[in-house]
Amino acid sequence: MSAPSHPVSWAPGAAPPQAWPATPRPSLPLPGLLRLLAGALLGLAGVLVVLGTFPRLVFIGDDVNRYEVSGWQETSAGPATADPMHLGIPLIVAAAVLLVAAGMAIVSLSRGRLRFGALATTVAAAGLITAQFWAIASYVGDITSLADLAGGFVDTARGAGFWLELTGMVVALLGLALLVAAELAALRKPPVVPQWTPAPPVAGPPDWVAAPYPAPTAWEGTR
Repeated sequence: MSAPSHPVSWAPGAAPPQAWPATPRPSLPLPGLLRLLAGALLGLAGVLVVLGTFPRLVFIGDDVNRYEVSGWQETSAGPATADPMHLGIPLIVAAAVLLVAAGMAIVSLSRGRLRFGALATTVAAAGLITAQFWAIASYVGDITSLADLAGGFVDTARGAGFWLELTGMVVALLGLALLVAAELAALRKPPVVPQWTPAPPVAGPPDWVAAPYPAPTAWEGTR
């Protein structure tokens, strides 16, 4: 004979089980977020440095003479002579190191042993692009000084390449600063937060255990 089905009741005083708390979605910690941003900035700096080698860096000229220089060629008109210069070669090398540093900074998110290598490569890349831009800025400054000595008869202007290289250097230094900040943030130990573990619910005896059984039928009493 099957027992009557009854819903299970909980023991007096015991709270019914609550819904389990939702598992928090994993978030990227602050050092990892800073490394990701640093890698993005270093990659952007490398692209800007490469693009800056194509437009002209500086222009100087008057009614007779005209001279301009970019990362790959020099153009002169009139008696002015052009010296063979290839400023784009060291800039491309600096851009390549920047891109390598960007890749290492991003890969170090999953491979912690690359953190020191990423930081060292970033320092080298930022120093290289800073030195190259300093040399270009000095060369452009000398040309503009010559134009100032001539008075208002000579026109001079810094080209788009100069500003692209300047922006690439600033972005590279920002990437280096973020990577250093990531390493400093990783040295700080996060506070230990006690985890709350809910106690399992305690169930009392079901209703059908204490419920009286029905009286036996006539055929059960004769057996």
